[in-house]
Amino acid sequence: MRLQDYKQLHGLSATRLAKQIGYPLSTVWAWLKGEREPSSSAILAIVRATGGVVRTQDLRRDLAEAAEIERAAIDRQPSVSRAHTTRRVDSGASRSNRKFETAA
Repeated sequence: MRLQDYKQLHGLSATRLAKQIGYPLSTVWAWLKGEREPSSSAILAIVRATGGVVRTQDLRRDLAEAAEIERAAIDRQPSVSRAHTTRRVDSGASRSNRKFETAA
């Protein structure tokens, strides 16, 4: 839900909404009119103040898309198996002559 819709649905004045969110009225007005986008910390405050009714993707589509991309990348990342790990074999050799072997 857009912030403007939340304000209207709950019959809030811009002043009351600003107090609820904890940001200056001039800043909230700029968000409501689309003159500025809220920062990530402001988005967190808005989501908390609205009980999650207004969500990140309702406020900043770019941040929501970035979060989706990040989650997808993490989900696709292969887990590290023992076959792909290496360990240092320290036989007292000098630093430049140390060997590495693949764990089995």
